[in-house]
Amino acid sequence: MIQKKRCSEFDEWLERLPRTELTDDFKTHLENCDACRTRYRMLDDVADKLRALQDVHVLDSNVLNRIEKIVQEEYIQKRNRKVTFRLSVLGIASLPFVIAVNLLWALLGFYFLENTLSETLAFVYLVGFTLF
Repeated sequence: MIQKKRCSEFDEWLERLPRTELTDDFKTHLENCDACRTRYRMLDDVADKLRALQDVHVLDSNVLNRIEKIVQEEYIQKRNRKVTFRLSVLGIASLPFVIAVNLLWALLGFYFLENTLSETLAFVYLVGFTLF
């Protein structure tokens, strides 16, 4: 019988791992269920590859800590570069608005001083505004 859905018997068998032998009931089920047989073969290949591994070295905690520190530093540098770039783009994009606002304030001050005090003082204000 071909089953396209996941079989609950296979999931129950997985929950009872680790073991290497199959029960007679599960062997019978594998003979009749294509989905479970396919999943079992896939897991069997993985298990064979794991058995073939030899001398798995466990890393020292100091080495792991150094690796973690290096990865964090690289992440922080990458993030900082992104933030710097975004802020630079934002600054360049806002530059025309800043210039327009400063020009508006300079002209408002110039016209106010020209009409209320004197034209000379208004020019001094305008020159001072543009220098700073």
